[in-house]
This record gives sequence, structure tokens and C-alpha cells, in this order.
Amino acid sequence: MSQNNPFIQVPQPFGGSGSYNDEKPDVVIWGIPTDCGAGSHRTGASQGPRVIREASNIWNTVRTSSGFPFPQFGKVVDLGDVDLTTTPKEDVFKKVAADMPEYLPEQLMLMLGGDHSVTIPVIQKTEMSWGMIYMDAHPDVIEDYQGFSDSHACTLKRVIESGHVDPKHTVIIGMRAPESEEVDFIKQQNITVFTAWDVQEMGIKEVCRQTLEIMANQPIYLSLDMDVLDASCVPGVENPEPGGLSSREVLFACHFLAGNIRACDIVEVTDQCDPAGLTATAAARIALDIVGSYIQRKNNKI
Repeated sequence: MSQNNPFIQVPQPFGGSGSYNDEKPDVVIWGIPTDCGAGSHRTGASQGPRVIREASNIWNTVRTSSGFPFPQFGKVVDLGDVDLTTTPKEDVFKKVAADMPEYLPEQLMLMLGGDHSVTIPVIQKTEMSWGMIYMDAHPDVIEDYQGFSDSHACTLKRVIESGHVDPKHTVIIGMRAPESEEVDFIKQQNITVFTAWDVQEMGIKEVCRQTLEIMANQPIYLSLDMDVLDASCVPGVENPEPGGLSSREVLFACHFLAGNIRACDIVEVTDQCDPAGLTATAAARIALDIVGSYIQRKNNKI
């Protein structure tokens, strides 16, 4: 990677990442340590990138859940975090857009958040039309939250309105806590939803299969809010909801989808209310499986 790196270097990079000078890595990881769009429940997602990275290093060897040792087959670079130490809330999106890495189709880009609002500047900066897989307990399509239109509760609506996400190729997985105005918006935009109950009835493999059919030939962005998991699995999220997906279902989905996605984010992890670190550990395992399964498929090892 180039030495012209505007990011803050982190004390403990993501598990399995390394430095490859000017070689092009297979996967680029970076963090946005902010909760600038939070406020509807807990805050603290600014610590998400740090605790996910720390948890990604707790295993003796760096492998996917299926056992694939991906660092032996692909290059992973952790650029560090966007430097937001002196950035006021109203300028966070501009700073992220200015400093984020360039999206390259031959690489997987993984962003560690941060509250869910940080998906907005990332999607908009890529200047592409994405198919969106949105794994979240909430659809995040309200107009504004307490007058703030860039709240984490408005993320999917903002990126659809920007023209960078096609609602016909948008799938929400795991929804179980929509507001009435969100139900209306989803119907108006013809967005496909697989609720947590649909996952229970259909099975996660069939949900993923149908999701890829809906994506058609669009490049796919996966945005994964950790509250898609049941609240009992992830006490350290900003908006925990009962009745969610199991960690096994989410891990299977990430393994199944990883060969098709081109960019993704994992958001809404806070170490508050979770002294045991269960949430960060789950997020780290999800990230390892996304990265490793992407490299596994890229090398035709499946």
C-alpha cells in the first residue's frame, strides 16, 4: 500500500492483516470511529472499530468458521481509522468522504463502524449504483429522527434517495422493529424484506439464495448492523431487539454471500453494556468469515 496514508494507525490491526508495500491487497479494512448519527437509544459505537479488531485477534490461528486459513491465500490490509479526533459532528461525513480508500472492483472493501449513519458517505463517495443487502432489525428509512435527517435511523432512505442504491435491488434481512412510516416507504419503493420470521420459516440458506437472485447483476454492498442478531447474543449494540437471528444464521449468511459482495460494513458495536465482549467477538467472527470466505472463493478453494 502507498505510504500516503491519511488514516490513524491502530495499535492492534485486524487479525490476519499485514503490510504489502505497493502491492494491491485482496481485502482493504478501515474504520470510522464515530457515533455522530446515534442518539435514539445508547451511544458508544465510536469504540466499535477498536473492539472488533481486538476481538479478531483472540483466536490462536486466523481462520474462517469452516477452518479456511485465508492469510495463506490472500492479502489483507488494515489501513487504520479515519482521523476524527478534532472533527465536529457536522463535518464527519465530509471527512470520511475525503479520506476513505478508493473503491476498486477487484478488492473487497470492509468498513468497521461506527453507528449506521456512516454508511451514507461511504456509499455516496463510491459514485456507483449498488444492490444493497441490509441486515438489520430496523429498516432505517424514517425521514428524520428529532429533526436530524442523517441519523442512523435514516441511513437506508438517504442512500436510496441519493440514487446510489437501487430499491429494486435492495433486500432487508432480519427486520422486526419497523415504524409505520417505514412500512409505507418499503411498500412504495418495492423493497424486498425478509423478516426474522421469514428467516425462521424459510431457512437462512433459501433467504440468501433468493436475495442473490434479486441482486441480479448489480455490484453488491452488504451493510450489517449487529442488532440483526437477537438481543441475547449481542448485549453491546446501540439498539438491541429481541427475536433476532442467531449468530449461526448470520455467520452462514456471510459465508454464503461473501463471494458475491464487493463492499461491506459492520456497524453499531459498543463495548458499553457488554463487559464480557460478546458483541465484539461476534462481530469479529462475522468479519473474519466475510474476509476469509471472499478470499476462499476468489482462489476457487470452495
